[in-house]
Amino acid sequence: MPFSLNRHYSYYTLFWPLRWPLFFVISGAWGINYFIRAEQLVPSYSGEVLMLAGKILLVFLLCIPLLVGLMLLLTYLMFKFKKTKPNVSWNNNRLEVTHLIQPFLGFVRIHLLKQDNVYSESILLLPSNQSGIFFFTGTMVSSPLTLSEIIRTEVIDGLVIHFEDPFRFFSFSLRCAVNIERTRLPDAEAERSNWMTLKHPDREEQHTQSQQPRPGDWFHLKSFEPGDDVRRIVWNLYARHKELMVRQQDKQQPYGDTLRVFVSFHVLSAIQLDSTLMLFFETYYKQRIYALMGGLLQEGLLIDWRSEGTAWIKGVSSETLAIALSKSAMHCNSVSTELTESESPSIVFISSIDNLEVVTNYTRQWPNAIFIDVDLQRAIAPPSWPMRVSRLWLKPPNANQHQIQLTWWRHPLKGQLNQHSELLKSVLLQNTKEGGVHV
Repeated sequence: MPFSLNRHYSYYTLFWPLRWPLFFVISGAWGINYFIRAEQLVPSYSGEVLMLAGKILLVFLLCIPLLVGLMLLLTYLMFKFKKTKPNVSWNNNRLEVTHLIQPFLGFVRIHLLKQDNVYSESILLLPSNQSGIFFFTGTMVSSPLTLSEIIRTEVIDGLVIHFEDPFRFFSFSLRCAVNIERTRLPDAEAERSNWMTLKHPDREEQHTQSQQPRPGDWFHLKSFEPGDDVRRIVWNLYARHKELMVRQQDKQQPYGDTLRVFVSFHVLSAIQLDSTLMLFFETYYKQRIYALMGGLLQEGLLIDWRSEGTAWIKGVSSETLAIALSKSAMHCNSVSTELTESESPSIVFISSIDNLEVVTNYTRQWPNAIFIDVDLQRAIAPPSWPMRVSRLWLKPPNANQHQIQLTWWRHPLKGQLNQHSELLKSVLLQNTKEGGVHV
């Protein structure tokens, strides 16, 4: 999740040059100075040694911040007034910033901005192999970014660059306008274990009772050839006839020539969730769709894809499905989805925060479609008591997930969404044959 997607950046939070370690050092220097001026030490050799050590430490505490601050300020001014502007790009999931001056003593950190909102935590940049020497233009890169599991195409329009000294006494910052587009796709390997197959309930019951072959089953046999999957060998036939035979899947579509899938990203306008929580629900919704669709694609089904405001995508694959999901987003806009009878979908995905009027309209338009209701609240498990107590003094290992759990646990709209989800299930029960499939 974004670190603070709905928080506007301010001068004091991002551009204030003095950091808390400096105030800690100043407090220590003031305490030592008070100790020296008090002159309460017993006139002895030990007292003189302590007095001398206190003076040396006082000079050290005053000179070190001044020295690193002047050097850092010099680097900041050279970068601010140089003619070449930084260029930002994504390279192998790393953020790469060129034409950037590297401090001799210090670090460079950045914050990503989107529409004047802080869109990332502090990202540390390190010199790359192509970097220049001190005070010369160089290239700096970040470590592999795994800020979130968002499935979306992002456009970053701002960048805040922080020049910091090694002790974090000072942080001189400036903002640069950029235009970075990044497509964040679902992790196919992570979702592969969650892939499921959607079956029509009537067909499943008939098949279970009759035990007759149906399209998509492994009933066709052929002689074993090198390269065939040994797990498909029929060993009973080999025991009788001493001939290796393997099962071959029927390629005929169990749902017709093509399976049409329509996905609704509509959201009830009365539900006013903050953007971070809405983005979390959206990501979970897309992950469930990707896992379910992956199971259908794994069976070799031909699938057409469509969502509100888009045209049909013919014959989607796992890659095109991921790109289509990244370009979709939850919305409250009223988009017309009138389709001809020949284009009516076979499966319709809806979320538990979908508009009841929109869902009712879909059930009337497509009475023969299978409606899949994705319950978004399953994405957030209730926080345990140790987790709630630890929040008082410990920072959890996954602060974003932890914060979302605690936020939703005491969210005022939680009861309203539970009631809305039950109403949605009753609408599907009344207006569809099977009452919908709830996942």
